Amino acid sequence: MERVSGLLPSVGVGKRIGACSGVTTVFGIPVAPFTVTGQTLLYRWLPIQDTLALEEGGDWYGEGRLAGHRFCRFRLIR
Repeated sequence: MERVSGLLPSVGVGKRIGACSGVTTVFGIPVAPFTVTGQTLLYRWLPIQDTLALEEGGDWYGEGRLAGHRFCRFRLIR
């Protein structure tokens, strides 16, 4: 994961995304599990959701929202 803007730390944060669920990691340690619903990641115990969008060129971009307010934007990197 690469920070584009906002409060997201620039290093150490990643995501493991499966078909139905996943987890956000910090330096490889799972810290925040989520459920995958379409292109939205709904965190199980945090008031946060990430919305993903496939951009031109095949890159995935995301936007993190806390209680409906955007707090970060990021790009997913394999």
